[in-house]
Amino acid sequence: AKNFDTNCSFEFNGTNPQSTGSLLPETVKNLTINNSMWAVTLSAPVTVTNNLTLTSGAITTTTTNLLTVTNTVPTAITRTSGYVNGPLDWKITGTGSEDFLFPISDFPEGYQKFIMLNKVNALDAVIRAECFSGGASTVTGVLTKIHPRNWKLTNVNSGTFTSASFTLYENGLNSANKNLIGKSELQAGDYSTIGGTIGTGVITSDVQTS
Repeated sequence: AKNFDTNCSFEFNGTNPQSTGSLLPETVKNLTINNSMWAVTLSAPVTVTNNLTLTSGAITTTTTNLLTVTNTVPTAITRTSGYVNGPLDWKITGTGSEDFLFPISDFPEGYQKFIMLNKVNALDAVIRAECFSGGASTVTGVLTKIHPRNWKLTNVNSGTFTSASFTLYENGLNSANKNLIGKSELQAGDYSTIGGTIGTGVITSDVQTS
C-alpha cells in the first residue's frame, strides 16, 4: 500500500487526460495542475491548505468532488494558464484592500470567463464560485436584455462577508457595447444592474454590501 502525507505537494503534469484517483489525500499542502491535454478530473473532494497553482490545463470539479482552498491570502491561487471547470471554494479574509481572483469557467481552453472579488471586507468566509453557460433570462430596471451566462457566489459557512465589488473577465467585452453587470438573488430571477466600469475584456461592478 502507498501512503501520502497530507503535508505534501502534488502535481498533475501529464500529456493525456488524468484523474486524481484514490491515492490523493483529502487534504494536501500544494496542488499544481500542469496538463497539456487540458483534462484533469477530481475523483474525490480535496482541500488545499497552502497554494493552488494552475500552470496549464483545466481541473474539473463537482459539488460532490469539490476543490477547496483554505489559505485566506489572495496569492493562495495563482494562474499562468488554465482554470477550474466547476465549483471552487475559497476561504477568504479581507480588510478592504484585497482582491481575490477565482479562475473558474465552464468553457473550453482559451475562453476566459473569470471573476474577481475586489477590495473584500470579509472574515473567514468560504466563498463558492461557479460559472454557468445558461440560466439568466429576465431583467428589470434599466436593463433591456441579458446574456444567459452567469456566475454564482455563495457564502457556504458561518464566516462574515461584508462588501466587495466584482470584476468579470470575458472575451468580447468592450466600451462600444455599453455592457453592465446584472445581479439576481436567484439564477432564473430578475436581474437588475449593479453598474459596470468597462475595459477591453473586463468589467467591474459598483461596490456591493451584504
